[in-house]
Amino acid sequence: MGKNFKKVFIIFLALVTLSGCVKKKNQSQQSRNQPLLKNFKIDYIGENKNISIIGSQAMAENTNQTSISNPAIAISTGNIIVKISTTSDGNGEIFLDPKTQQPSKIIIQADRVTINQENLKTKNMNFTAFCKKLTYMKDTSQLILDGNPEIFQGQNKYKANQIVYDINKNKIVFSGSVKIYYVEKNTPSGK
Repeated sequence: MGKNFKKVFIIFLALVTLSGCVKKKNQSQQSRNQPLLKNFKIDYIGENKNISIIGSQAMAENTNQTSISNPAIAISTGNIIVKISTTSDGNGEIFLDPKTQQPSKIIIQADRVTINQENLKTKNMNFTAFCKKLTYMKDTSQLILDGNPEIFQGQNKYKANQIVYDINKNKIVFSGSVKIYYVEKNTPSGK
């Protein structure tokens, strides 16, 4: 009977220990699925570029990745600011550089992602763009627009399979099936 009692006691101890581990695991999974931040704004300030990220919720996926609900981003460099916003279904992921903890890549998806590029000195809107998926690559300072991307510059409209906007060079590259709708400015009559 003593041997059986020892076996039962050891099994009981093992079950209690394992159930404690399972509880801890479930608690860590629960905390990971709960918002880390609510209604937040984070500013990353660099030498040549500032990035502001706003969202209604943020959840840490792991130490170098965070999911965001309803993201809005502003990237300013020199005389240019790029403002990015989404429709209410918008979500995003921020991938952080493990060494600097600065965003290395940001992916935003929504029914409609809106990108406005404005000149800070003149306050002129240089262009407005729309897409369903936007990827920001910090190392190249590029915005990659996918999912029916289009850009409006005044009355002119540009569409392509993919549009890449280089923030540092203020350069736009269209790839795939490119369509341009150019509206000629009205000239005064008699000239």
